[in-house]
Amino acid sequence: TKTGLMEILGDQISAPLTLPLLMTGKSVGVSVANIEDPLRNNTSVTLTRVAAKISLQFKKADENDNVKITKISLLSNTGKTTLFPVPPATAVSPQSYWNYSKPLNTPLELLTVPTPVNEIGDIYVYENITEGVKTKATQLEVEALFNDVITTYRVYINKNIATPGSGTPGGPSSSSTTPNDHPYSIKRGHHYKLDGTIVHLGAYSSLLLDTEVLPWNLLQSTFNYEKVNAVFQVAPKPPVGSPMKITSLTANINLNFKITAPAGGVWSVSLTNTADFVLKKDATTNAYTWGVIGGGSGNWPDIRIAPRPGVNVSPGSSTEVIVRVNGVEIDFDKSGATGPGNRLRVVYQP
Repeated sequence: TKTGLMEILGDQISAPLTLPLLMTGKSVGVSVANIEDPLRNNTSVTLTRVAAKISLQFKKADENDNVKITKISLLSNTGKTTLFPVPPATAVSPQSYWNYSKPLNTPLELLTVPTPVNEIGDIYVYENITEGVKTKATQLEVEALFNDVITTYRVYINKNIATPGSGTPGGPSSSSTTPNDHPYSIKRGHHYKLDGTIVHLGAYSSLLLDTEVLPWNLLQSTFNYEKVNAVFQVAPKPPVGSPMKITSLTANINLNFKITAPAGGVWSVSLTNTADFVLKKDATTNAYTWGVIGGGSGNWPDIRIAPRPGVNVSPGSSTEVIVRVNGVEIDFDKSGATGPGNRLRVVYQP
């Protein structure tokens, strides 16, 4: 019967699924004609994978921090699922759960640009429809060395945490999802693209997670692009292609700027020459190396660049300044051009 077919379960699992993945589908309203050989009745069936895909990439917020990921875990994955999606999809009862834990053979050293966890790759799991009950939800746990301090971060998958300390991960008031129809849930046939930013120590407040939920058949090149609205204010405005000069080893240059979109995004700054130059961080004087975009009128932090202390910097040494939002480089002059030759350049010229 149809009811019996809908109740059939897939194989119970206690580890990630392996390729190839099972797919199911149905076609309704099909007319079957009584025809003679060699003619055949034909119809088309749209298939859906009986699994979801999770991909991971991470970055650090502050170029001056040394962050290495040593282990990644997915906790509370479901062990059972129906072959066909059944409303409610939580019909599997009792459900079983399992944990996935993977120590990295080579610690993943983070940059200020997103770095995929190639040692793990994509992870395939059954759907986990929690109906908003976070105690049943799948969690991401990351073990890392933050400036050589052992620390663990934990957040729920399919939730977004935009501000450090905004709430305990799992609290609905401190998170949002896109689309917002299944918070804390994982649905079959979807790709969960997790972009984590490690900003500091703190298990429940220092891993900023952006979860992008995509149809599985959406290609990487068609991922949504969120326009960045950046205004850089400096007197005089730094010209792209003409260097700004630092004239002594004790001097520095301030770039005062504002970014107003995308709200909740993470901006960060880095230098191409860190042997001779350094980014200064001093909240009391408004100097920052990263921040969370607040939206609205924004704020005006400083990027402060100085010769590296204790280094005999040679005259003529230079560095390019790179500002990224959510790991994507943005242009200073609104030309749309980025990369070498299109960045601000700072030169030491006593």
